[in-house]
Amino acid sequence: MFNAILLALILLAVALSSYYLSGFSLAHPGVLLSLPLFCGTVCGLLNYRAYQFELDYLTVLYVGLGTVVFAVFCGITHLCFSRQSMFSMANGKSGKQLNLNPTRIDLPIWVFVVGVVFSAISIIVIVKGIYNLVAPYGIDGSLTEVISAYDALAKRETHLPLRGLAGQALIVSEALAFVWGYLFLRNCFCKFRKSDLLILFNYLLSTIVPFFTGGRGPVIELIVAFVVMWLIFEKKYRPEGASKYRLIMPLLIVAALAVIGALLFRPLLILIGRGTIPASLGSYISLYLGAPLKNFDGFVTGTLSVAPEIDNSVWGRLTFESIAQSLAHWFNVSVANDSLLVMPNQTLGDLFLGNVYTLFYTPLYDWGPLGLFIFMACSGIVAQAIYEFAVSNSCPRFGVIRISLMFYGLSGYALAMSFFMNEFARSLISSRMIRFALVWITLSYVFKTLDTNQSKKVQASQ
Repeated sequence: MFNAILLALILLAVALSSYYLSGFSLAHPGVLLSLPLFCGTVCGLLNYRAYQFELDYLTVLYVGLGTVVFAVFCGITHLCFSRQSMFSMANGKSGKQLNLNPTRIDLPIWVFVVGVVFSAISIIVIVKGIYNLVAPYGIDGSLTEVISAYDALAKRETHLPLRGLAGQALIVSEALAFVWGYLFLRNCFCKFRKSDLLILFNYLLSTIVPFFTGGRGPVIELIVAFVVMWLIFEKKYRPEGASKYRLIMPLLIVAALAVIGALLFRPLLILIGRGTIPASLGSYISLYLGAPLKNFDGFVTGTLSVAPEIDNSVWGRLTFESIAQSLAHWFNVSVANDSLLVMPNQTLGDLFLGNVYTLFYTPLYDWGPLGLFIFMACSGIVAQAIYEFAVSNSCPRFGVIRISLMFYGLSGYALAMSFFMNEFARSLISSRMIRFALVWITLSYVFKTLDTNQSKKVQASQ
């Protein structure tokens, strides 16, 4: 128990120091990485006997020191950006400044109608695509049965990604959810109007679309990314002279969202065909948070119920699996999708622990301890750089939308999921991210043309 308590204290110290040094930002990379890991460790301690949560000292070293290395390199990167900013100002090269108080983006009503229609069509196309994929396996039935079957085939038995029109509809719908979420937050921080409810409706509808693939991940991603973007808006555009107690409000809202999400978790799982979950929601959530760290500890100590196959013949095969699969599809090259062999499902008595092993598993598997710490250092640099662009008043602009802010929303989700798996490398180094960026940039320029406020500015300047 001592090692687990020590790890919890290390993670809490990293979270609190990152929160303080970042000017009380809950969206800071160090906070987003360490706080969920801390919660997972606490859940393990609360179920110490049931989970046999006696962590090895090497687990504490890899997770604790890895998190510290990440936070340290976040700090170094921040100092580099601060010096660059001061140097630019001293030489009169402050960059293209963004308006500290951004104006609203008001779009014609037909844009929101098109968004609703697109989401509805996307759901139909995706459902039809899923029915076509599971049909060769003799599966036919209700929507929830087909979704559940597709989820099992896609993630456990066979690699069955949505391709073609259905796959593109899913990607665009997810990218649109980021845009609608950004527009809603921006307009709310400027001046809320009733028309913004149309934006919110489009965001919610776009967020629902991935549910029809049976996956929870994309939906959780869109919600967490929205919260991350809101936290940055709250810190960046908070009125000057606002009470320091205003900082408590983001904490209370995030906590309320977490409680609501927990209450809706079981009904949503049943809705998408995952009804075989424990009767106690609390025990399920606790296991969901604590199991990955338990699995990682089993890998470190060699005590897993099912040992993974170790194959280092391909450099970074597990860490960069997502982009490898995409490249293989593009160039028609056969690449084994054997995630269940290298990340097998684990059990502990009657407990099913799944095949998730935290962020630290894949770099340790691919490169060993030294490679793990180098990976965490590089991740800290990349995450902090994206954060700096997201909160900076001087950064590249594409149309009227802050692409960097949505990019960090995605990165923030990936960091928050580090207690579960290596979502950071999987999300950012992928063809999905490239397609997201293309959709975001295109819509940013389109909305710049359609923005009625932008048109008024042009007319006033003529």
